[in-house]
Amino acid sequence: MLASLIALFIVIGIFFFLLAVAGLALEIWAIVDVAQRPESDYAGVSLDRTSWLILLVVLCVLAGPVGLGVAIYYLAAIRPRLNSGR
Repeated sequence: MLASLIALFIVIGIFFFLLAVAGLALEIWAIVDVAQRPESDYAGVSLDRTSWLILLVVLCVLAGPVGLGVAIYYLAAIRPRLNSGR
């Protein structure tokens, strides 16, 4: 019984570790994407490049889940608009 409980905790721990790594990868992807795009690409969106970069870095460092939400929003809503302008 104890061995199966320990195995369950190990599996749950691995799952949450992989979830955290995936979240960190999304945040890094969003930050790198913002940093590599020229300022002129952001003419048609709500914030400029510098604001997106500051917003993502600060929220990813200080408020992890909120930063992840902003990174997902950027990648899902803003990035496609930037790509369609190219």
